[in-house]
Amino acid sequence: MSVVVPSYNHAPFVELTLRSIFRQTFAPAELLVIDDGSTDGSPKIIEPVLHDCPFPCELVCQAKIAASPRL
Repeated sequence: MSVVVPSYNHAPFVELTLRSIFRQTFAPAELLVIDDGSTDGSPKIIEPVLHDCPFPCELVCQAKIAASPRL
């Protein structure tokens, strides 16, 4: 099982979220955090937290990609 965490300007609570995933009884095969162009410094918080991750993990930073508009 893989865990994917989307992040956009979640600096106030992203560390708590990630550390909660680290403590789960059943560890995922991998953790993927995708930052969608945050402007609040979220990636600077995420990077050092992922150093404590007990399983394979990756941070992917990309330019802001808005969701598709409703038809």
